[in-house]
Amino acid sequence: MILYFLMLAVGYYQVTLREGLKASNRYLKGRLHLFSLNRCETGAVGYCFLFSKRRLVRELEREGLTAVFSELQGFPGFCYRYRRRVGALLGVLFGIFLTYLSGEYIWQIEIVGNVTLADEEVLALLREEGVYEGAYGKGIDALAIANRMLKKSDALAFVGVNRVGNCIEVIVLEELPRGNETGGEDVPSNVVASKNGVIVSVEVESGVSSLKAGQTVSQGDLLISGVNLLRNEKYLYQAAKGHIYAETLNEISLTKPLYRYEKQYTGRILEEKTIIFFNKSKKVSKECGNLPMTCDRIEERERVMLFGTVPLPLWYVTVSYREFSLLEIPLTEEETIRLCREEILSALSEKPLISYREEIVTQEESVTLSVTYRCIEDIAEERPLFDLP
Repeated sequence: MILYFLMLAVGYYQVTLREGLKASNRYLKGRLHLFSLNRCETGAVGYCFLFSKRRLVRELEREGLTAVFSELQGFPGFCYRYRRRVGALLGVLFGIFLTYLSGEYIWQIEIVGNVTLADEEVLALLREEGVYEGAYGKGIDALAIANRMLKKSDALAFVGVNRVGNCIEVIVLEELPRGNETGGEDVPSNVVASKNGVIVSVEVESGVSSLKAGQTVSQGDLLISGVNLLRNEKYLYQAAKGHIYAETLNEISLTKPLYRYEKQYTGRILEEKTIIFFNKSKKVSKECGNLPMTCDRIEERERVMLFGTVPLPLWYVTVSYREFSLLEIPLTEEETIRLCREEILSALSEKPLISYREEIVTQEESVTLSVTYRCIEDIAEERPLFDLP
């Protein structure tokens, strides 16, 4: 690897020797200043540095060998070939300089470990600490940034900030909730009925319950108590948990008009193209003019990759606007009822239905479908015993 970079830096020639066997013998005896000499169908192929070409030519003449030299390769060869195209050469040199300079900046931020916390929330915390794509990354105190992020957000239990080249990797662990909407693992609580019903089965995980199948309960009735009386006449407070399945009576209704709207595209498409470099954007083309009142916005964002694998802080964004008009399509009463029924049955698909009864009310421009149904569902609702701050 070191030899390869040395060849690129100082320049080299590829040397093809027609007398392969003779050249190999002389090479093994150290009489030819070549390296990486290998036999091939046309003889032998090796390499020599730019500064050792004259010496090699004299050695070849002395040994009676015929050689063909390629064009000068490496950086000196590149400069020689483009010596008359000063602009291209300066552009390459400037690109190399920018590449070196951009190594001190942040090209990409990767966030891993978040489940419910959105990437945008973590990026906002990072931006408050001066860490964002395009920011100067030299001298970043990753530990101090992580500690300040933890203090600012109650949703984070752990934050790790690592810099890998031009990339900032942020590892987060979210804070476990102290409980659900009605209680927590260690918060004393009761389980009450969320609605009226007839008990079908009782599954108590913790707490005390005297419920039996067939018993009728009303909304708010105590199902599982989190207060346990001990033998020494003291009370043990705990989080009551369990599943109480009951047969419940429910009603649901849905109203739909006797028509529906359908998009009809006009074929007019307006485009807006933007180049984003770090956090700076520049519009390169804009054909939008006045946007239509009704249109679909489609954004395609493509990141520029170096050699197909290395992401650069450069994006090409194309935003398309597809114009459409809303076409009103009349529906029959039967079609409207069918749409209402499909939507209601989809909402009830996960509930084991015992009975199902429909009532249809037709008005001048709409249809209302009311459904009364019985099903078996979990009516357990956990509520804290005490008001916690």
